[in-house]
Amino acid sequence: VWIGLAMAMRRQYIQSFRGAVARREFDRDDLRTSLRDPQAVAALEGALTSASPGEVAYALALLRSVPRADLPEGIADLLEHEAAEVRQRAMALVLEADLEGLKDRVRALLDESGETGRLAAHYLHRHGGDDVLAEALAHGGPRRVNVMEYLSRLAPNQTVPDLVPRQELDAVLQRLRVELVFE
Repeated sequence: VWIGLAMAMRRQYIQSFRGAVARREFDRDDLRTSLRDPQAVAALEGALTSASPGEVAYALALLRSVPRADLPEGIADLLEHEAAEVRQRAMALVLEADLEGLKDRVRALLDESGETGRLAAHYLHRHGGDDVLAEALAHGGPRRVNVMEYLSRLAPNQTVPDLVPRQELDAVLQRLRVELVFE
């Protein structure tokens, strides 16, 4: 009887967890405990295939609390999702988890404006994509802006790729912002 009751409670817990993900309602204290449970991580993995971009983005945000080893496969596939918010959250998770071997997939995200493009530039710099960054600087447009903004945000003690002299970053970045306004 106790075993049956425990199994029933477990099923109810997982159903409640899935419902909370779908509704995007979570208590942060409960979240830390919940994401240690493999079935809870599996529920989040299931949410990654949802038809709702908001639910997928929310699941990605929750997965940031999961250890890298427990991350579901398929996160990289979301870099090509149709929703911009999902691509941005997937890029942030890929960068934060330091997933390797995604240089070609991330290259396409350099064209995206805003945070996604800057995160892509960061990933490429970290994973030996300075050749891609140099190419982006030569082409101009959003790619160039994203690379320049990423480079300009590096702390003074961080190594800047030998693509643009550090002292020129601020002036070039200001000029690029003005160019984009008039395009």
